[in-house]
Amino acid sequence: MRIADYLQLPTSTDVDQFIVRLCGQDWTPEAEDDNLRTYVVTDKLRPSLDAFLTATGASFAQNKPIGRFIYGTFGSGKSHLMTVLGKMLERDEKVYAIGHRALRELRHEQPWLDQRKTLVVRLNMMGRENLRGALYDAYTEAVERRGCIAPTLSDHEEIFRRFEADGARYPGGLGAYLAMAIADEPRLAEWHLTRENGTLEAKLNLAALVKGWRDHGSADAVAGDDVRVTLREGMGRIALHAKENGFDGIAWLIDELVIWLRGKRAQEYSSQINDLSAMVDGEMARVVPFLVVVAVQHDIQTTCPEDMSEAGFRDKLGHVADRFKPHVTLEEQDLYQVAEQRVLALRED
Repeated sequence: MRIADYLQLPTSTDVDQFIVRLCGQDWTPEAEDDNLRTYVVTDKLRPSLDAFLTATGASFAQNKPIGRFIYGTFGSGKSHLMTVLGKMLERDEKVYAIGHRALRELRHEQPWLDQRKTLVVRLNMMGRENLRGALYDAYTEAVERRGCIAPTLSDHEEIFRRFEADGARYPGGLGAYLAMAIADEPRLAEWHLTRENGTLEAKLNLAALVKGWRDHGSADAVAGDDVRVTLREGMGRIALHAKENGFDGIAWLIDELVIWLRGKRAQEYSSQINDLSAMVDGEMARVVPFLVVVAVQHDIQTTCPEDMSEAGFRDKLGHVADRFKPHVTLEEQDLYQVAEQRVLALRED
């Protein structure tokens, strides 16, 4: 017999099957199960996971936010680890049934995992416009998947009501008012269709057109995302909504943030960093605690754009990074143990 006959080698070597997706269109339940089954908790990683879970349990008990960066190079297993952590926080028995033995040991050592009902919100930042909108959309998807009605995280309905109130006062009523508005701004012709049956994104864009045309004299003066409520207001609504639906805390698992940030110009970059920092701001009192876990490939202080001229901002980046310490670091040396237990795993037969 050949050596390969004794090993649990994959049937395909297609590189795509080795890419772990936390969420998104390419995510599948089958791939997730395989990720849970194959994740290896290395000897070096285990103490870091224990410390991470201990700190999270303590913060949740005190209703305080906590942030952590999962740091590692490309292919080191950051998304893989977040997949496992998400299932542990969701109290999913499957992760313990088919996952690495160390996960069962950690569950025994961290009883709060089974005592607290945590809502896990998964988010990949690639293709997103901004962090605030991405967080709101990811939360909406997470609660609707559980059969809950999502909270209102934008002002589009209020903008629509004001437009309709203006129309009621206009000579000839709403129909005449809308015809006048369409003559001035043809894109408002989508009013009835979008108002009644449009997606959230379509409604936000329509509300932005209405607000820009009504308040500023230019339909392009307001962007669709500007219709969303502020991060402080939105996170307050989200925390209250989670509590009302029986959750004791929210875990935000954010993937690909650093790669996404690298494409931002100075002003937008500063805004996104401020929003990330606000997520773990202890001064923002919320009715349930937040855990914010972010996968990063590089020190966040190295992502500052070249056109950033704001004095002291690089120092502020250091302060933001401190809010996510200590990091959970995936060492390259761990790959030897991963290879031993995955690539060179013996066949059961």
